[in-house]
Amino acid sequence: MPGTANRLTDFGPLTEAHPVWDRLEALLARAAADPILVSGGADAAGPVEVRRDLRVAPDASGRAAIARFYWCAKWRDAHGRFRARLFLHEPARGPTATYDFPADPRLPAAAAPRGPLDAPGVVVLRYIPTRRITFRRGDALVGKLKRRATLERSYAILRAVHAAAGGASFAVPEPLGIDTARGVFYQQRMPGRSVAELIDADNGCEIMRRVGALHAAVHALPVEAVRLRPSAEHVTAARADAEWVAFALPGEAGAVVAVEHDLVSELEALGTGTPAFCHGDPAIDQVLLDGDEACVVDFDDAAIGDPYADLGAMAAGLRIDARGLSRGTGAAEAAYLEGYREATGRPLDERRLRAHLLRARLAILANRLRKGRLSAAEAVQAVADLQAEARS
Repeated sequence: MPGTANRLTDFGPLTEAHPVWDRLEALLARAAADPILVSGGADAAGPVEVRRDLRVAPDASGRAAIARFYWCAKWRDAHGRFRARLFLHEPARGPTATYDFPADPRLPAAAAPRGPLDAPGVVVLRYIPTRRITFRRGDALVGKLKRRATLERSYAILRAVHAAAGGASFAVPEPLGIDTARGVFYQQRMPGRSVAELIDADNGCEIMRRVGALHAAVHALPVEAVRLRPSAEHVTAARADAEWVAFALPGEAGAVVAVEHDLVSELEALGTGTPAFCHGDPAIDQVLLDGDEACVVDFDDAAIGDPYADLGAMAAGLRIDARGLSRGTGAAEAAYLEGYREATGRPLDERRLRAHLLRARLAILANRLRKGRLSAAEAVQAVADLQAEARS
């Protein structure tokens, strides 16, 4: 993979002029010097996915410092088995170190003998370093291995949603047990393929109209045993994302502050509105289609709150998640919102929708900057787009 290491030692707009560059450069160089972190192991039989993530916080003196950085390479071997290597820098928790999957310092049960992954027929589906491992065991069971701080809450939400969805137009995986000692819960494996896999330029509008109707059905679920997410949480998140974007792009700080001011003022003025059950982290890879049947999964962040926060997140995420559309997601986004409107039988609150779309696009920009996925030019353009949207 010629040039891969050089590309990966770049972190977009965070360059030598940036306050954290010296330390970040050293971490990037150290990770890039490990050929497995760049190109996967010798057993890699296909594409190698490299993911990076950066978090910054004030140190004891109030100066910006790297609180967390990871670099993770993921691949599958010739037998389809999942492999990964994680380089983790988290100084408050211990020395910088490298781990080979399933070893993960925040998910100790993953590598434990006779643990959840140490069983016949286990296939790892997804690995988010230090946070979650999703796996399949056999044909009927999916497991989620998580940090204990979130495990029981996630399982309780799944139970509540599954109970409420008994007569819904879509299915929800049945909860099948929790093992708190091993940090895992189990749920039913659902048939079908995700919308992210199915969507393309020919079917994009049709599928997203259907997703909009499904999303309206999610919001109509009578789920009560989940927490209330007040509008103040969206304000806090918007401020945090704006602060990070301004820090990552000091030359655009003035524009970011202006966007933040307009967005926060609007969110505070709108409040929560009419609350509904919200998925909390909606995306097209969480909707499974199997012919006329549909299923919605991953309710870990669900809460009662403003349904327009869900709408904004799903619509804004299409630009990143709907790779099969190849270009222009505007028509698919419009079809999704029209499907939602048709299913509810009510007009959309355009002002509330605009605010939450802007909020979601700011969150996506912040996230992509944390992962080093944007060039300096792309990041500057993204800020300009946000500013134009805030003024419209």
